[in-house]
Amino acid sequence: MVTVTTPEEALVLVPHILGYRPTSSFVMCGLDSHCTDAAGTGSCVGPIVHLDYRSEPLSADHGRFLAQVARRHDVTIAVLVLYCQSLSELDVGELAQRIALIHSMVSHAQRPGAVLFSFAVDAERFVRLDGGSRAVRDVRELESCATAAELVFQGSAPGAEQPGMALPTVDPRMRAAARPAADAAIAAIAAGKGEPAAQALWDLFDAAQAHSVLFRGNVFGHVSEGAEGCARDSAGASGGVGRLGSDESLARAVGQASASLTVPLNRDAALAWGLEPSLQHGGDADAQAVAEILAEAVSKPPSISRLKTACRVLDLVAAHDCRGSVDALAASAYLHWWACLNSIAADRAERALRKDSGHSLTRLLVDALSSGMMAPWYFYARGAV
Repeated sequence: MVTVTTPEEALVLVPHILGYRPTSSFVMCGLDSHCTDAAGTGSCVGPIVHLDYRSEPLSADHGRFLAQVARRHDVTIAVLVLYCQSLSELDVGELAQRIALIHSMVSHAQRPGAVLFSFAVDAERFVRLDGGSRAVRDVRELESCATAAELVFQGSAPGAEQPGMALPTVDPRMRAAARPAADAAIAAIAAGKGEPAAQALWDLFDAAQAHSVLFRGNVFGHVSEGAEGCARDSAGASGGVGRLGSDESLARAVGQASASLTVPLNRDAALAWGLEPSLQHGGDADAQAVAEILAEAVSKPPSISRLKTACRVLDLVAAHDCRGSVDALAASAYLHWWACLNSIAADRAERALRKDSGHSLTRLLVDALSSGMMAPWYFYARGAV
């Protein structure tokens, strides 16, 4: 855990949260809120809202959106930070005025007594934008603060570039092998013989989970990248999922799994698998058990590692672009949202909408994401309900 004692230290914290050092971003970072949990403990850092001001210039619309987020989360201490290539950008056009407008809109949305700070930072300097004269300071002051030292000590090292949100790369031959398997599985499902397709889906989850456990135990001397690698590696290490061993059999399994996700119960069971670590096998849960898991997940923090494992499988299935890939994308979007990875969730939802603009789960997610809403468990954890 890292304690932020000054608003300036948030400028160091944000790149570690994002995973990279932004150079064209406007970020709102909540540092505290009025909410406490059941034990009376104040909330942790959040929410974090990230905007790319080069692709979409800052405007009053952004101010209204950030004000809405601050109000919804009852943020009492927050910073607005412009991460830019050069502080000289503040002297060109209306950028500084727009930041001042957004600062005013967010500040007015906060409860009385709440505080808001605005900064701009480039690779060498930073400056506070609110509260009088702008004293330019050396960014090395930030790099030597206690928060920076603690983050480095914990092994955090933000990269120079934003991590991509692309789906796993799939060999065209694998995709070509997966699609006929998906088509055949769709026909089998229509004929009331969908069990093999569902089994393929659960085998993929079992394989991914086996890889996750083995990886945490440092059993492997090397780890394959991506969900495809985790399925293949674990297939070789765990006899229970050995049927996924070869490339062709893996591709066929992915195709069948993709088709199985077109069945609402299978899709919901996949969500339940990601939300409930005690669910060993997706096929073990009937409709009632799945409904109970989804309902109970609303009020308790999830296992982020379990969510990410499920997302890796769903992204792998979606990347093969078979029938059912839209359901894989929608499920991935949902679980990424549940993990508070809203940017990735929005990417997956957008991909799903391009395939099926009327997909019900995707439409619900788009509405939630567009309003800056976090997953329901987040509010329970913060005592905000």
